[in-house]
Amino acid sequence: MELRLTPKQLAQATGVSESSIKRWCDLGEIATIRTPGGHRRIPLSGAIEFLRGSEHELIAPEALGLPAGTRRRSPPLDNAAELFRIALEANQEDRARQILFELYLKPTPLATIGDRIIGPAFQSIGHRWEAGTLEVFQERRALEITRNLLHEIRLAQRPPVRSDPGAIGGTLSGDNYALAAILVELVLRESGWRAEFLGSNLPVQTMAMALRAEQPKLCWLSVSHVESETQFLSDYGQLSSASGDQTALVVGGRGLHGRLRQAMRFSAYCETLEHLETFAKTLKAAHASTAASRD
Repeated sequence: MELRLTPKQLAQATGVSESSIKRWCDLGEIATIRTPGGHRRIPLSGAIEFLRGSEHELIAPEALGLPAGTRRRSPPLDNAAELFRIALEANQEDRARQILFELYLKPTPLATIGDRIIGPAFQSIGHRWEAGTLEVFQERRALEITRNLLHEIRLAQRPPVRSDPGAIGGTLSGDNYALAAILVELVLRESGWRAEFLGSNLPVQTMAMALRAEQPKLCWLSVSHVESETQFLSDYGQLSSASGDQTALVVGGRGLHGRLRQAMRFSAYCETLEHLETFAKTLKAAHASTAASRD
């Protein structure tokens, strides 16, 4: 269950008066839930959203379940990737959590965190593993730590609402690398989409069934590994057919070289999460404009 704070706890966490927190709750400036007894409770996602959208400092991060010392500041982006890598390799999960949440609270867009922090950190980890200076278990552990941290950020995001356009995605059979697809889900949610990561290593039949059942406005496919190009293109053809004309099919990932992309039909190929973010915001605005004109 998501952590829920009292106005007093959020006041202590931010150094703001309790009366001000209560007033902002009543004005709708802080997401608030009322208990059966009428007491105000602030979900963690509401507290994080409040911090990201204000200039208030974080005085007591422990109240939000964050490591002591977490502040609304962060190392320069050029240094943060290296610091994050070092924390992951040393199994310093709290330090890695602090780095990501300080960036997130600053606020740094999740697309930027993915492109300039997490991506480069794992590129370096991969190179070190290939060079024999890092063990397999260290690389796998780094992945698990990062997945856990991204799950925490997901819980800290504004929950999607039914009126948000829907999006689903994942990776196909033979592709077990989920981190990039999870980041896509978070970036889309931050951009106002009701995005759902379905999982990795998915049989194309079940992903096609999800497309027909959910009829989302967007479907993303992250491609990090292709075992057989012939089989992949066959599977992708089924996915493309299932997407129809109402679903934008978005692809990306290091497994898609130029020749392979030329044999595919898609709405957008995104080299970076920032490209995806731009496309998703443009697509959402276009759908909103179309819906408004119909009304």
